Amino acid sequence: MKKIIIVCGSGYSGSSAVFDYLKSKCHTPFGNFEFGLIMEPYGIENIYYNFYKNFTPNGSSEAIFQFKKYIQSLKNIYNKNKYPFDKHFFNECQKYIKNITSLTYDGIPYYKRLTFSKNQKLKIRINNLITKKNIMEQGIYQMYIPIDEEDFLKETRKFLIKILNRKNLKQKNILIEQGTNFFKPDILFKYLKNVKIIKVYRDPRSIYADIKNNKSWAYPEKIDDFIKWYNQILKFDIKKINKYILKVSFEEFIINFQINKKKINKFLNLNNEKNYNFNLDYSKNNLFKAKQILNSKDLNKIKVKLKKFLIWEKFDGIDSV
Repeated sequence: MKKIIIVCGSGYSGSSAVFDYLKSKCHTPFGNFEFGLIMEPYGIENIYYNFYKNFTPNGSSEAIFQFKKYIQSLKNIYNKNKYPFDKHFFNECQKYIKNITSLTYDGIPYYKRLTFSKNQKLKIRINNLITKKNIMEQGIYQMYIPIDEEDFLKETRKFLIKILNRKNLKQKNILIEQGTNFFKPDILFKYLKNVKIIKVYRDPRSIYADIKNNKSWAYPEKIDDFIKWYNQILKFDIKKINKYILKVSFEEFIINFQINKKKINKFLNLNNEKNYNFNLDYSKNNLFKAKQILNSKDLNKIKVKLKKFLIWEKFDGIDSV
């Protein structure tokens, strides 16, 4: 039976190495693009929460409004001379919005009107003068009322299968990078069946070195902020795992590659012993590069403050690999 395989990490975790190892044997509908449609702040999980866990007409409407904006932003993604999201994807998104809402009508709640800028208000007045349409008739905002929860889950499953299975002419297993929440990966199980998730960890010194080296905008660059940040975010990491979730460290995957590829293949029930398109030597060169990037003070501070998260020490004596 065809599987959906999700590889995820917390950021600069090296998860792309595991993804690259698997992709020659799988269908990757969005290439190397990180698929955030479910777990991004304005993704499907946000809709679910505002539809059923914290429902208000305003909240459900805003969830759809932000989801539509997020979908529109995906049109700007350009990856290796092609757009990973095509016309079929956007058409299915529009159908999905229609299928998960029981009622749609024009409306602009007070909280939304408060957010309008002076330019927006001016534009509304000008449109009113030209078209004779009042603010409600201009189609600026819509209100959405959800369908029943069980129907929502059914429609979401159908939608995800349609977009994930696109162009899968050989009916391969489906491989997605960052397709779920690293910290709460089990949220995915209510939307999809026959899913296997690989969570990739990495030594925090390597993560911090990549943050410094890449000038990342979503991560703290000051060493003390990073240590506090890392301690806090790992508190949300799922402690209990099940037979559908496998934990792998980037370092162990690379250093003990022959052993770990068998471990991953067994977990996925996959035959990927040969012919994989994966540059092991390149990943080896990235293993301990933090020792060249970070100064000794920062290295020691992480070693002391984030001691329980360290991984390098398991491989002492082979850091020249």
